[in-house]
Amino acid sequence: EAAPLLLGHLAALRASTEWTKDAAALDAVSEAAAQLVEARLDSGCEPGELKRLGATVDELVHAAAERLAATAGSEGLRMVQARLRRHLEDLD
Repeated sequence: EAAPLLLGHLAALRASTEWTKDAAALDAVSEAAAQLVEARLDSGCEPGELKRLGATVDELVHAAAERLAATAGSEGLRMVQARLRRHLEDLD
């Protein structure tokens, strides 16, 4: 399964780039988050795991909004956040 690799990739990007200040780095974080969410949704993982992933995405959106709210990367994160929230609402 690709999800553990994607999670590691996302963590590495967050730790090694200035993604909250640099739009190009934020684009990479946004893409990694989108790939991770899709992999988790496709694998049919547990709702608790999706909720934890949702909390991580919420953190990303909040951190990106501080300086880069009007960028494509920030918009991508908001789209990922909305997709995950819709999925979680459908489970309830």
